[in-house]
Amino acid sequence: MSKTNTDALAEKTAKLAENLLTLSDNGELPTEVRNQALDSLSPDVEQAAAEKRNQAETDRRNREAALMTVGAAFRGGNQPDKAEWRGLIPDNDEWRALVNEGTPSAGGYSVPAGVSNKWIDKLRTQSVFMAAPGLNVVPFSNAKFTIPQLATSSDPAYTAEGAQIAEGTLTFAGPTLDPIKFASLFTASSEVIEDSAVDVPNLVSSTMLRDLTNKVDRSLFAGTGTNDLAGLSLAANSTAMSLAAGVTAVRWDDVIDAYVSILTQGGMPTVIWAHPLQWAALVKARENGASGGAYLAGTPSGDPIRSAMGLPILPSANVPVRTVFVADGTRLYVGIRRDFALSKSVDYKFDSDVTSWRLTHRIAGVKAAEATSCVKIVAAAS
Repeated sequence: MSKTNTDALAEKTAKLAENLLTLSDNGELPTEVRNQALDSLSPDVEQAAAEKRNQAETDRRNREAALMTVGAAFRGGNQPDKAEWRGLIPDNDEWRALVNEGTPSAGGYSVPAGVSNKWIDKLRTQSVFMAAPGLNVVPFSNAKFTIPQLATSSDPAYTAEGAQIAEGTLTFAGPTLDPIKFASLFTASSEVIEDSAVDVPNLVSSTMLRDLTNKVDRSLFAGTGTNDLAGLSLAANSTAMSLAAGVTAVRWDDVIDAYVSILTQGGMPTVIWAHPLQWAALVKARENGASGGAYLAGTPSGDPIRSAMGLPILPSANVPVRTVFVADGTRLYVGIRRDFALSKSVDYKFDSDVTSWRLTHRIAGVKAAEATSCVKIVAAAS
């Protein structure tokens, strides 16, 4: 029987019961007349109540039959509409996720578990490498990225008056970098997207961008060039300055030495990159060393030092441990073949009714015009 018929039975029963109460309370009718009316109305009330009980039992059996049909579909039946039933009837795991199996005093199974529409994730870091002042970011459209480079040139010579000027020589090189593709793919079912308390598309896309940015930064600083970017740590891209045994933290003197080293080679430092522990060691350096005294970088109640010698200090966990870079960003080149490209599609796994997100990025690594333009300071391990 339909829901409309069930409601009609309930309405009929309630009306009969109301009539019984009205007759019982009507003191104006003679007692004999009122009792006869009650006797004639009672069988109708009992019949309506019985019909209501029978209808409730029929409805219960229909529900059980529907659930058995859906269960057969889940177990591999041939019903063509089992995918549609999947979105209507939750399975046991989903029921457990929807209700709070707490103490009876807290409502037990009747109290659904609340889910916030906000989510907690890792810190959303941005690229620290790309934030360097003066950095040359060069878009290109070919399979390889070549940077024309003047390798050597002859010195001018003394020439006597009226004498022929000697022809000089220029030698060019062409360092070539191959673009590397970084990519990630995530999927979510339509049920998850529709039923989630949080904004699933925003959560997925922001997480993918964060993770890929971190991966690219790590490669730009420390990539080996084998199935990876050629990073700043390679000998061709930086000059190593390894501190003596026992010197486990980079000192201001070491930073000044690196700064001067770049100046003497004709460069002009523009940035300092530092691992967070090395940055903290520089900030906490004192006049009297470990014995105390005033902080070289200012009082702890002030803003932590963000620059030194006119250079921004950019701390990042993606910088190798125990390492500080001092560099002339104008002498560093990064090739971008394809910028971050985030795509969304419902065609992938169309038969499974899922949505997919794909993020790709092609970048050709970093190339220093000369290794002396970047100094890599590495503290001792112990």
